Amino acid sequence: MFQLAGPHMRGIGVLMVAALVLAYVAGILAGSGNVDANGELIGCDFVAFYGAGADLLAGRHDLLYDFDHQRETHQAISRNAEWDFYYPYVNPPFYAGWFVPLAMLGYVPAFAVWATVSLTAMLLSVWLIGRDAGFDRKTMTTAMILAVAFPAAFMNLAGGQNGAFSLLLLTGCVLLQCRARDWEAGMVLGFLLFKPQFVITMAVLWLFKRQWRALAGLSFVGVILVLICFVCMPTAAVDYLGVSSRLHTLIHQGSYETWKQCSWYGFFTLSMYPQWPVLLRLLTGLAAVLTFVLLLVAWRSPSVPGDRRYKVQMAATIVASVLISPHLYAYDLVVLILPGLLMAEHVLQTRERYAFSSTLVWPVLLFFSVPACLRIAELSSVQPAVLFIAAMLVVLVRMASERSATESAVPAGANPALDPAG
Repeated sequence: MFQLAGPHMRGIGVLMVAALVLAYVAGILAGSGNVDANGELIGCDFVAFYGAGADLLAGRHDLLYDFDHQRETHQAISRNAEWDFYYPYVNPPFYAGWFVPLAMLGYVPAFAVWATVSLTAMLLSVWLIGRDAGFDRKTMTTAMILAVAFPAAFMNLAGGQNGAFSLLLLTGCVLLQCRARDWEAGMVLGFLLFKPQFVITMAVLWLFKRQWRALAGLSFVGVILVLICFVCMPTAAVDYLGVSSRLHTLIHQGSYETWKQCSWYGFFTLSMYPQWPVLLRLLTGLAAVLTFVLLLVAWRSPSVPGDRRYKVQMAATIVASVLISPHLYAYDLVVLILPGLLMAEHVLQTRERYAFSSTLVWPVLLFFSVPACLRIAELSSVQPAVLFIAAMLVVLVRMASERSATESAVPAGANPALDPAG
């Protein structure tokens, strides 16, 4: 058996990172222009953000959601006459402002800066959780290596997506909640409104729990961002309202890679659309309701902000938000690093020192299997990753609901996470 923070786990992580980097670099070197050997634009999703930043820099607010304009812009960036595709910008207008400074650079240098900052955000998230958990140096190093080795995290970095910032903001929200700083937690979550699917579940939970200060902080930031959009970019703000109302239909387009979706909506769409659209909506709704009921069951158990049970409940909230999300690509699974770390903290503190403990079996399976899950989904129209994530939620609900008999085995004031073997 491999120890959770032992050299074997670090070795596996290093080998996975090396393999991912080599494959990525080889694909770029074998490509043409800014398009790799697989026909993908370097930093494919980043081009949408970069183009939006360039439009704001040039004062073209009215073209921010003009998809024909985006196609022309992205094809020019590709520097490859055979590449005939584009990545639509569909985030809120305020988010494009992040990329105005990067738009002053060339595309490849801008992507390199973005990838570096994203990697820093991801490692900072791991460090913040590890410091809060009391991880020692070896455990912290192992956690950081495995975070980078997580295939979904690497997809996020290589594709120029924003999942690392979603992870960092969720981490900040969770840690502030653990300190009973609800107002600040709500404000931090408000800055995640560029990816509202990760905000909805937490906001509804706060409503059920009557955490008015957290909701007030979230609302405050939300109102500020809306005002920025309508005052500074009124045309783009109005256009975004029209675009956002149609976002749920994107998944039904023929060119859409539904097999990369990893939420309940994507799961049922992949296997049922277009044959059974009514059944698809019904099952998605039932699965979402069941997921939220499980989350409420987890939160029924009494807990104090910052204790072990509370952290398990927060981990369950993040996992539930992934399942309920109406739009969640495989690279967005990078946010599962947060509940994964919280589960690992539980394992260390209860002296379950093995990577393949019953608590971590589903996170570990998901960690190693993301590429295989995508391939299986493409071939069979069944996305097993969603089932692994659902199993993680069930384990977290069980952990939150059970009497903490394991806690009695740890002397008061002791913190085994400070001294893991390895």
